[in-house]
Amino acid sequence: MTQAKWPDRLARRIGVERHEIALAGLLFGALFLLIALQTTIKVVRDATFLSRFGIAELSYVMLGMALVTGAALKLYNRATAGHCRNRVIWTLNLTVATSLVGFAIALRYGGARVPVFFYLWTAVASLAVLSEFWLLLNDLFHARQARRLFTIVAAGGVLGGVFGGATSQILSRRIPVSYMLLIAAGELAIAALLCELAWRRMGVPTVVEPAEAQPVRTLMEIVRGSSYARWIVAVAVCMTVATSVGDWQFKAYAKLHFASHEADMARFFSILAVVLGGLSFLLQLIGTRRLLRLVGANGCMRALPVATGLGAAFVLSTLMIPVGPLVAAAAGSMLVDGVKFSVDRSATELLFAPLTEDTRAVFKRFVDTALDRFSGGLAALVWLGLLYTIGVNRPERLVYASAATLVVVAIWLIAVQRLQSAYVDAYREFIGAPAVGSQPATSPRQRRRVERLLAHLGNDAADRHRALRGLTALQSSSPVLGIDPALVIPRLGLELEELEQLVLVEASIADWPPPRLKTLHRMIRERMGRGLERIIRLLAMLYPPSDIMSLHRALRSSEPRQRSAAVEFLDALVDIPDRQRLIRVVERATLASRKLDPVAKEEGLKRLFSINDARLRAGAVWSAVASNVLLEEARHLSRSDPSRRVRAAAKIMLSTRRARPSVPPSPPCVTGEDRHAR
Repeated sequence: MTQAKWPDRLARRIGVERHEIALAGLLFGALFLLIALQTTIKVVRDATFLSRFGIAELSYVMLGMALVTGAALKLYNRATAGHCRNRVIWTLNLTVATSLVGFAIALRYGGARVPVFFYLWTAVASLAVLSEFWLLLNDLFHARQARRLFTIVAAGGVLGGVFGGATSQILSRRIPVSYMLLIAAGELAIAALLCELAWRRMGVPTVVEPAEAQPVRTLMEIVRGSSYARWIVAVAVCMTVATSVGDWQFKAYAKLHFASHEADMARFFSILAVVLGGLSFLLQLIGTRRLLRLVGANGCMRALPVATGLGAAFVLSTLMIPVGPLVAAAAGSMLVDGVKFSVDRSATELLFAPLTEDTRAVFKRFVDTALDRFSGGLAALVWLGLLYTIGVNRPERLVYASAATLVVVAIWLIAVQRLQSAYVDAYREFIGAPAVGSQPATSPRQRRRVERLLAHLGNDAADRHRALRGLTALQSSSPVLGIDPALVIPRLGLELEELEQLVLVEASIADWPPPRLKTLHRMIRERMGRGLERIIRLLAMLYPPSDIMSLHRALRSSEPRQRSAAVEFLDALVDIPDRQRLIRVVERATLASRKLDPVAKEEGLKRLFSINDARLRAGAVWSAVASNVLLEEARHLSRSDPSRRVRAAAKIMLSTRRARPSVPPSPPCVTGEDRHAR
């Protein structure tokens, strides 16, 4: 077996392809800096605000943000319409960096109200900066790339949280707290430079659509016309309300403990950020990619509400167990933020992949900024309601804020459940599949006929292909066959096994030594297409044929994003024992994945000898003898292969090998009889 070079081995180990390493590294570094500066800003913001005001004042600030963010987003969309993504990022990042320098001085020498303006500005600006960064990633990567690479890029953000917390903890002892914003401003400028380099590697300018100049009308059309968008809004609102109430409860306990000691509070939040970053990085390494592979983006959406509910329950348990409320609230906050910045971050960004490019930017900006701040305003109303009904500002009553968090978490889980079905419908719409309605079921007589045909499918690929075409024809009048999956899944496993071998050989054949087997390569490519078609026809017996046929059209599209969306739709639709293998094989066959250990020429040809396709075996024997390899195997096939075609090809080549050893003849051509209409 050919040994892969070390860059290829490294790329496969971290889940990227070799040509993606530089781009992923740039984005990893950019998010590292963005989250580091966001952590620093959060430490400074919380320490300066809470040292002068309380949680009740913070609630009024959140209400103010909810009122102004919508208008600010409308102006922002109009200002950025028609500009390339890199230019938007440069302008936004440098504007925010300049403002941080101004606030660093104003917080040190300004009046008592400066922390309020600082909280208002940075709470919106930091969200806008991160939103533009993730929009850039959605522009760069299609859905299947995003599933692999978002977790790696997000790991940079997790480490950035550790770095930002550690530097804030060290610097808070040596310089005034507000001066840490100067370092954050520098990090923001460097992050903009890394995003610019990533954008240039992409090579295609991504422009903010002019349609975004009318954001309010566009948003209304998106939300009214898509149940998927409405459920994303519902989940986002529940998430912000539940996590905000829990976070404010934790800050209220910190305020009770540290009173107005700004530096001590900054060091406490910094240490917490370091521990939180370590926890998030651990979750990112061992959990995120595995969870995304097993349950998908919509399944991972349950992780954060469960973590939030556990954190709230732990705080409530301090009424019965001897644990300090600040310790319990800090532990709950670390659990929630750890899941939020690892598993939930990657899963949430994948939710926007089914949206079309002309709506993604508008809707995502709305969710990340205006909707987030509006939800923060709802959380403020919840807190003020708790304040005026049960007196949650009193230390002995503060624990009961967790009850409100648990109520919101219950609603949140219901919304996530509804989002899961809407996620499948969104990909169905993305690939152009018709809505699934009531379809006529087949008669018992037809079903028995289908079962007999399935049970007697031939072994040769050409025979299987013809038989499956005949089986598919039975679905023209009765799309829902209603047959036992146990009859289909073994056949599906056989097709997957053969397609997997073909994909591996096709990925390796370009690196084989001369002579070049161009005709065999064409045969393999054609057989891959036919093998994929047989898999699709088998799936159409288990799932709505309209979905599966639309999926097949999308898999054969020339657009990588369309093929990627089809694989993602297949991942969300099917539920069979070999689902992961099915997705892996189809993805490799349609998205030209090179994350495979290449096989040597002899090994690859030997694999082709074992495939139940007489024409392909004949071509492989022809090519093997022409390449002067596997001669003993060819002699064995010339005597024992069940196909006369293979035996004849082997005998002809073995008899003529000595006469013309250096000029490999072409293997048998694919005849018209073998080219069925696809």
